Amino acid sequence: MDAYRPVTSQQPRSAGEARASQHQIPTSRPSFLPGADSSDPIKHFAASFGPGSNSKTAEDASDQGQSVSGTGVSLPKPGGAIGSMNEKFAVHPSLGTCSCSVPIPSPGVGVRGGVEPSLALSYDSGQGNGLFGIGWSLGLGSVTRKSEKGIPTYQDESDIFILSGVEDLVPELSYDAANNSWHRLEVPPRTLNGVQFEIQRYRPRIESGFAIIEKWTAMSRSDSHWRVISGDNQTSTFGTSPQSRICDPSDQSCYQSIRTSVFDRFSSD
Repeated sequence: MDAYRPVTSQQPRSAGEARASQHQIPTSRPSFLPGADSSDPIKHFAASFGPGSNSKTAEDASDQGQSVSGTGVSLPKPGGAIGSMNEKFAVHPSLGTCSCSVPIPSPGVGVRGGVEPSLALSYDSGQGNGLFGIGWSLGLGSVTRKSEKGIPTYQDESDIFILSGVEDLVPELSYDAANNSWHRLEVPPRTLNGVQFEIQRYRPRIESGFAIIEKWTAMSRSDSHWRVISGDNQTSTFGTSPQSRICDPSDQSCYQSIRTSVFDRFSSD
C-alpha cells in the first residue's frame, strides 16, 4: 500500500498580493564610485563631492582661470503701459498757493558736450499773467528787477536784480586796503561784434553755485544783456535780442531779460 501523501491545495492570492509580487524590492546593493566604501553611504557621498570628484566649486574654477557668473537681481522694466510725464506738484500751506511743473521733452536736440535745453511748463497760483495764461510760465530762466517791495526805479545802483533759481544779486565788490574801503570790482571792457561793452559783475546774496554773473552794457547805452558762466563752464546769455527783453522800446532799461542761448567750452549751443 502506497504511503499516503496529503495533497495541499494552493489558496488563490488576492489582487493586492499579486500586485505586490510584481514590485519586489531588490536585495542587491547599488554600485558605488570606484575608490569609495560601498558599505558606508556617507563616505560614498563624500567621495562623490570631494576633491577627487568631477564637481567644481567657485574656487576651483578661479584657479583654472574660468569665470564664474552669478544670477543678478534686476527689477522689472515697464512695457507699453502709459506712465507719468514726471510732473511735480507742490502745495505751500504757509502761502496758501500751489505749484505744478510739467517737463517738455526735446528729443534730438542734445549736442556734443552734453548741452541740452531743460524746458518745463510751470504753474504757480501766486504768480501773475504769463505767456501761457495767469500763473503759467515756460521756465526759460531770466534776470528780473525785483518789484516785491515797490516799483523799480530802473537805476542799476538802487534796483535789486533776481536771477532765476538764485537769491537776490548784489554787486561784486573789491577791497581797497590803501583807503580801507570797498568799491565795485573793475572788469576790463570787452568788444563783441564791433561793439564795446562795459561789464559789471554781480554775486548772489547767498553764494551756492559759484557762477560768474556779468551785466554787459554798451558804451552807447543802447544795448545791454547778461552773461552767466556756471561752475561746469556753461555760458548762458539773457536778453541778447529785442524779442527776449521786456522793456520800454524807447528806453533800454529792461525790466526782465529772458535766456536766449546756452553754450559750453566746446562752443556747442
